[in-house]
Amino acid sequence: MRRGAHWPVGVRRTGAWRRCGHYSLASQCVAVAFRCWVAYLGGGDTMADPSLGNKGQCRCGQVHFKVRSKPLVTMACHCTGCQRMTASAFSLSALYASNQFEVTRGEAVIGGLHGATRHFFCAHCMSWLFTRPEGMDQFVNVRATMMDEARSFRPFLETYTEEMLPWAATPAVHSFERFPPRERFPELIAEFAKQSQ
Repeated sequence: MRRGAHWPVGVRRTGAWRRCGHYSLASQCVAVAFRCWVAYLGGGDTMADPSLGNKGQCRCGQVHFKVRSKPLVTMACHCTGCQRMTASAFSLSALYASNQFEVTRGEAVIGGLHGATRHFFCAHCMSWLFTRPEGMDQFVNVRATMMDEARSFRPFLETYTEEMLPWAATPAVHSFERFPPRERFPELIAEFAKQSQ
């Protein structure tokens, strides 16, 4: 499929589909799908459960954070933007409702490309901690390797496999050349929730 073929014509025509190493329209599509999914689950709030929480921190320990629920989904992204920001083959992340995430010590600063999608880092050690994707303020994408229990965040999805380094591999259940089509997000999240029960 050619680039952006499944996106609305107006966005394809403007050429405004790529920002910060990711496709901004894909973020908008994801936002719509997640809002529908959260509404389907019964409201706008993901219920907190202290037994499901996890804590994390940057490399130097100046910024700490916590989450109060299970992730909605876990991912590996192979895009060249993530490769460069992590200085690795791919980034690992876990998506949470924003109201289940909190920075508990220190202050995270915006880094990366400083675009509409906001990537947050520790100002001292420059660890990439979390991302607030464009058009998705109700969600936060936390770097799974910053979590104290990082071993438990096996990626369920992998994205941008078209930019994947030829020797890189993950145990992801689902792989996509770019992002999953927006209509698939509710089923993918439901499948992740079922497997992680």
